[in-house]
This record gives sequence, structure tokens and C-alpha cells, in this order.
Amino acid sequence: MRQDHRQTAWVGILRILPLLLLCSASWAAVAQDDWGAPEVKVSQEAGKWVVQGLKNRVELDPASLEMTVRTQSPSWSMSPSFAGDLVVEVSGKTYSLRLADAATREVSPYQTGFKTGLKLALSGFRREETAIDLSLSLFVCLEGQQEELVCELIAAEDNARVVECLWPGALTNGSFDATVVPFMQGMLLPKDWPQKVWLYDPVCYGRGLYMPWWGHQKEDSAMLVLIETPEDAGCRFEHPAGGPTKMQLRWIHSLGRLQYPRRVRYCFFDSEAVK
Repeated sequence: MRQDHRQTAWVGILRILPLLLLCSASWAAVAQDDWGAPEVKVSQEAGKWVVQGLKNRVELDPASLEMTVRTQSPSWSMSPSFAGDLVVEVSGKTYSLRLADAATREVSPYQTGFKTGLKLALSGFRREETAIDLSLSLFVCLEGQQEELVCELIAAEDNARVVECLWPGALTNGSFDATVVPFMQGMLLPKDWPQKVWLYDPVCYGRGLYMPWWGHQKEDSAMLVLIETPEDAGCRFEHPAGGPTKMQLRWIHSLGRLQYPRRVRYCFFDSEAVK
């Protein structure tokens, strides 16, 4: 009786074995196509750091933190660091700082098994006579075979705690024609819309951002901003009458600290994908 059961079990396994092998091969192919390490090189050119893939190219100015992504269709430029893009609290006092004002900025190539790019180590912040004991690590990488841009922020907090950080920068005015926002039923906003527009609650899962993403369109191409750590994140949104639109990524503290790594993904679609 036991032998019959064993024989039946082995027959069943042998019958489904080809299907299991086929599924395993398919999943392996999908994983390799979608998440395999891209062929990316990191170099320096004319004072800028360059992350060069087969499809996309990221240029970073370490002095201003301005970034430009050059895809197969358009270029997407992100604004440089500005006063107030970093807010910290030290001994009960709040200080408004600028990321690019870090006295120590160390840039180095960074690579894992699935993404390649840059690591920026920022420290030595000051506000007048006050030294800010805070270190930030910014990661700028191309990930997967689609070479999506993944940016990550990690804070080492001691006495100084991050209240808010606005990075990476918003797209510059010339980089897009319209903005797509999951605002209530959804909104497609031309950059030069003649009326003032505002969001009620610009945090993820609020009325201003029902979902943790937004997008930009330029001619026949598009870019998606996907917040992968949305729990304490959102945006700053501005659109005065006549424009232009400014939509800035915003990382918010969690119980008084940045607490955990924050990550955003930028996906790029050319004219064929948009059609």
C-alpha cells in the first residue's frame, strides 16, 4: 500500500516537473530582464559626476546638487539645492539649512548587485555659531534593465534631528509641459494654466496625493515619480496663476527623527511607451 502511494507520488512529480522547470526559467528570465544589474559606468567630467548607462545618463553637480537625467528622448533637469531644503532641530531649536552648504561633501562610486551609481556623504552643517551634529548619505543610482533612477536618503542623527528634507529637487521649468497628480479624481495640469491651483493636503494618501506618486509630461515623453517609502512623505506644490508648476518631493520626520531610509524611484517613458 505504501509502495503504491510512493509510486503514484513520483509519477505526479515527474508529470509536473517540466512545468516547474518552465516556470522557474520564466521567472528567472523576468527577474534578469527587470532587475538585473544594469551596465553602468561612473566617472567624472568637467567637475560633474556622471552615471552612464546604456539608456540613461545622470549628471550630478556635487557643489549645488543639481541633477540632469538624459534619456533616449528628452532631458529631465532637477533644481539645485536651496535655502530651507533641510530643517533640523537641535536642543529644542529649529534651524533652516541648505543641503549644499555641508562643509564636508564626499562623493564616491556606489554599487550593489542590482544598482550602480553614487553615494554622497554630507556633514559639517552649521548655522551661524551653532555646529549641527548630523550626517546625511544621499544615494543616486540607476537600477534594473530599464535603468530607472533610484534616490535614497539616510540620516545619522544624534543631538541634531531631521524635521524635514526636500530632496531631490523639483523639475526645472523647461523640463516639462504638464503635471499629472492623483489629486482626488486626478488632475492633468498644463504648466501655464491661467488659474491658481493648490492641493488641500499634499501628503501621501491625503486628498492632495491619493496615491504616492505623480508624473510629468514633455512632448511625447513622460516621467513618473514613485515614492517607495510613502508613510512620512509628500510634496510641496505651487502653481500661481499662469504657472509654472513646482512640485517638490518632501520627506517628513517620524516621531521627531528621520528614523528609516527614504527612497524614491524615477521611471522614464519614451514616445513609443506613452503612445
